Parts: sequence; C-alpha cells; structure tokens
Amino acid sequence: MTNPGKSMTITLKVDPDGSNIAVYRTSSDTNFATWTKLDTEVDDDQATFQASSGGVYVAKSHSHTVLIVALVVSILVVALVVAGGVFYFKRNPSKWAYVKHSTTKLKRNFNDQV
Repeated sequence: MTNPGKSMTITLKVDPDGSNIAVYRTSSDTNFATWTKLDTEVDDDQATFQASSGGVYVAKSHSHTVLIVALVVSILVVALVVAGGVFYFKRNPSKWAYVKHSTTKLKRNFNDQV
C-alpha cells in the first residue's frame, strides 16, 4: 500500500513479440469482477505503469486475428452466394428472366410519375 495520494511505478516483464499490450487491474474490493485498464508504456519486453493501491495486475496482448478471420469468412460467404447465384441462373435462364421482369415492375412502383 502506498500513502494516500501517492503512487508507485511498477514494471512487468512481457512477451516482446506481443502486440497492443495493455495492463489491467482488479482487487478483492470488487470480488475480482471488475477489471480496469491502466495507462501503460511498453518498451521492448517491459510494461511500465503507475499504481496507487494493491491488487491483481495482468498484462494482456490484443490480437487482430479475430477481425481478420471474420473478414475472410465474410468474403468467402459472399463469393459463394454470388457463385451459387450465377450457377443457378445459368442452369435456369427462365428464372433469371423472371427476376429481371420482377425488378422492372418494382422500379416502376417507385417512380415519381404515373
């Protein structure tokens, strides 16, 4: 514990290959349920931050892998839907003619003039 209004500098060793490293703090006061992100400076393999009280401190690396995977999967799904549509309408040209005719009617419904 530090004196009221005082803080101490803490340095944690972290993985130098980690990206977007942040330090979080929790304590028994909140039953370890609430985590607070701390202002952290990371140099090579050390994360440095200020602390004014005790608790549990955790350094966590944030990865963009989930975002990249979601983007790639989304693109693949769209590509499969487009390819499936092309394949279906190549095999059923009458269905394509019906879709074109229906969209023409839909466009007429939204015209400003009668």
